[in-house]
Amino acid sequence: MKKISLWFLITLIVFVIEMVAFSVAAPGFLNFTNWLSMTENFLFLGIMALSQTFVIIAGGIDLSVGSMMSLSGVMMGVFWQHGVNIWIACLLAILMGGIAGWINGQLVIRTGIQPLIVTLSTLFIYGSLATVIGNQGSIYGFPNSFLTVGTGDIFSIIPIQLLIFVIAALIFGFLLQKTRFC
Repeated sequence: MKKISLWFLITLIVFVIEMVAFSVAAPGFLNFTNWLSMTENFLFLGIMALSQTFVIIAGGIDLSVGSMMSLSGVMMGVFWQHGVNIWIACLLAILMGGIAGWINGQLVIRTGIQPLIVTLSTLFIYGSLATVIGNQGSIYGFPNSFLTVGTGDIFSIIPIQLLIFVIAALIFGFLLQKTRFC
């Protein structure tokens, strides 16, 4: 049987104290449905953080992830506005994010410049591209089938974003535990 570490025990105690304090300060705080609906506000960051895990474990850092996500999202919207099927536009946006990450990796490997400097530079480049391509405006009018992925729920309880996050976390956990990257 594994021994519980002191840090885990302290963290658990602090968590319980916070839950009690918040539920006293805001009645209804511990409502399970409220917690599930709150996940819509931060799960995109959680999904982004999963990919950052690999970078940080490898000893690097990527400051440009938010800008890459912004550029990919803008490009997805632009593709869709120009008549590309929304799901194909999503795949193209994911591909573009992968290419942006690959560019970062190539710059680090081939030039020897520290990842912090490279990704700080590409943070501004990708962010600026997103602003220029998006024309500093909003892209809207997406089909309901697409919007359901970000705001829908299953059985009127479980947000679809949470399900996507759990699946992604399981895949990333499997990759970390059961595979070996050289």
